[in-house]
Amino acid sequence: MNEVAKMGTSGSSTSAGTGITTQTGSRQPEYFEDAGEAAKFLGINRRTVLQMAREGIIPAHPLGDGKRKLWRFLLSELDEWMRSRVNSARRPCSPNRKELQ
Repeated sequence: MNEVAKMGTSGSSTSAGTGITTQTGSRQPEYFEDAGEAAKFLGINRRTVLQMAREGIIPAHPLGDGKRKLWRFLLSELDEWMRSRVNSARRPCSPNRKELQ
């Protein structure tokens, strides 16, 4: 089913999937990213991201059973996790990392 068919009369998506709400109120799908993209987002090494996922430190979604798993990440969950760890009362988190440059 295409995205137009999922839209209600109010202009917001009625699907139950995970998505990002835009300023107009419509929801766009958020895609799962691999460890490389998560590492780039967090600014750390890919292997460190995988280790943190295995230890349950960061929010991650394992794919597969057994000892070896593929890990996928939602950037919104990683962003929320990072923002919850801020311990500075002086300077709040910037909304967009690229604006600092």
